[in-house]
Amino acid sequence: MKGKKTIFIVSLLFILLLPIPNQNNRVSENPNKPITKNMDPIVVVNNNSEFIGAGFTGSGSESQPYILENKVINGMFSHCIYISDTDAHFIIKNCILYNGSYGIYLDNASNGKIINVTSRNNQNSGILIYQGSNYINCYNNTLYDNKDYGIYLYGPNSEHCLIHNNTIYNNTRGIYVFQGADFNNFTDNTFYEHSQAAILLEISSNCTVSGNIAYNNDEGIATSNCNNNSFIDNYVHDNNDGIRLSTSDNNNISVNFIKNNVDTGIFLGQSDSNIISWNTIHENAVCINQTSSTGNNIFNNSCNLATLTEKSFSPSSGDTQTFFTYSVRYTDVENFAPTYIKVVINGISHDMVKLASSDNTYDDGCTYVYTTTLPAGSLHSHYFEAGDMMDTTRTPATGEDLGPSVQPAPIPGFTWIYGLLSIFFIFGIILALNRKKPLINI
Repeated sequence: MKGKKTIFIVSLLFILLLPIPNQNNRVSENPNKPITKNMDPIVVVNNNSEFIGAGFTGSGSESQPYILENKVINGMFSHCIYISDTDAHFIIKNCILYNGSYGIYLDNASNGKIINVTSRNNQNSGILIYQGSNYINCYNNTLYDNKDYGIYLYGPNSEHCLIHNNTIYNNTRGIYVFQGADFNNFTDNTFYEHSQAAILLEISSNCTVSGNIAYNNDEGIATSNCNNNSFIDNYVHDNNDGIRLSTSDNNNISVNFIKNNVDTGIFLGQSDSNIISWNTIHENAVCINQTSSTGNNIFNNSCNLATLTEKSFSPSSGDTQTFFTYSVRYTDVENFAPTYIKVVINGISHDMVKLASSDNTYDDGCTYVYTTTLPAGSLHSHYFEAGDMMDTTRTPATGEDLGPSVQPAPIPGFTWIYGLLSIFFIFGIILALNRKKPLINI
């Protein structure tokens, strides 16, 4: 009896020590750890009639779209979700897709939404929007560790798509837009750690790229053979190049903050008639670089400012026949020549000239001078100003400096005396006294 009791207690302890499965732990907390249980099958839809059979619910109308949600799919080198030749409305949301050829492959499939999907470790791209796939909205997704691209948008006729508020990192490229994928919008996405461009548009037009953050990529935003696109209000920093246009015309790059990129803030190569305006372009090796590009309208950008230092005038005093020389040193770390350097004397602007005409190295400073005579006076005001195609700078930053002191030209036999002059006047009164009348007080 005692032996049986001992066996019972040992058995009970063994049962208590067994792990209790948690039904809520469908997905591993480590996103990079392979998921090996509770797998869902891959999804294939070849036309509108196959949505229900593939696990979607709903009717496919705009108000009651087909919905696929809460799936965990190991593609095992097939596409995790493949949809082709459909125009019914559908939604894919709250899914984890990995280890496929593509996480989601849409081929001539329109009117879809992809929401809160994680697509990672796929052999090609996290999401492919392929020929003829229109009106696809992708937002709040996380796309990373895919061999090629986070999102691949391939034309022609893949248009009117919205790619919004996604986090895309550690792919070859973040988003690749290719071959006539026109009229698409890419807004408020975050990109980092790509070996090539965070966003690359190639042979695609009339797209808008706005409100995105791109850092630690080879290029922040890049184009090739693209026209009539807008790049507005993006924050592009700590890449090799900030924004790079190649053989791309009539694009608008405005109101972007482009900072601390290794090479160029904005590069234009064989790209004409673009608008580059109101950008803040600081702490890049080069601010704006144009190569074989013409007709670009570049204005009101804030770049690494050139500096004016070592301001002086000589001599400090003289007369109206003395030649006075104003001097200032211009330095531009990007080695841009100034468009102009002026000294403004008594409100009148005068062009300055380079002291050493052969000195074309501006990153270590060039001295500019202006020599003139001045009218008599001791309060000659002046300041220096320089500008290039991006910005202007002046010294002093506000107000004006005073000097030199100038006397009239000498007159033979006469010496001009400057100082305080006091003049004393003596007034006299002659009184004719009438002894018959008393004196009056004066």
